[in-house]
Amino acid sequence: VLFRSNDDILKFIISKKPPLANPMGKFVYCNTNFALLALVVEKITGETFPEYVKEHIFKPVGMKHTFILNITNKSRYLPSFHSNKKIYDFGYLDAIYGDKNVYTTCRDMMQYDAAIRNHTLLDSATYEMAWEPLQYDGHYNKSDSIEHYGLGWRLKVWPNGNKIVYHNGWWHGNNSIFQRVYQDAVVIIVTGNVFNRRIYHAPRVANYFRPYYKHINIEEEPETNSNTANAEADSTTQPKR
Repeated sequence: VLFRSNDDILKFIISKKPPLANPMGKFVYCNTNFALLALVVEKITGETFPEYVKEHIFKPVGMKHTFILNITNKSRYLPSFHSNKKIYDFGYLDAIYGDKNVYTTCRDMMQYDAAIRNHTLLDSATYEMAWEPLQYDGHYNKSDSIEHYGLGWRLKVWPNGNKIVYHNGWWHGNNSIFQRVYQDAVVIIVTGNVFNRRIYHAPRVANYFRPYYKHINIEEEPETNSNTANAEADSTTQPKR
């Protein structure tokens, strides 16, 4: 298998010159941007992206069981599963990082949330800037939708001021959620390695604290089916950015 790398993405863009969106146009989520961002980090720091993140994020935060998978450590690849339990093998795009390949645990993600609350990595003003909802329609404005994007974070902002800061993940059979229930100092973390869209219903438990999601009685949610991933707190998964 000829594994592709972040450099291959850059070379492809340079050689093919594909049509790119106007950077001041509209918001469209694109994983390629995060793979290119990893290259920017490497260019500025002179370190590989996996090593830089390890030394400057994972270690200071205390995420002892978290790493970025890449071609040098692909023996650590933990296969995930289709909903029919068929295994996803390590494929030719699996050595690309920045957009995915963060292997972690629920407990380590709790450490990450604590680092946000305690301003271990960034100060509160920087987080508030990242969590400001941005929409471009001639100006950066808040739209009528509750769904917004900040700086690397998805946001749900209700007219009454309620806010949830979050990002979901998916790659192969792994899918995950990391949702910070802003007003209630709560974080909802779910990971799984057997693909199941029902994981994305988990944020509704925020309704235990206040009615974020109206017209939903979480006590009446149907039980999960047999394909649901039962993610233990120590199970390893790779959220996609």
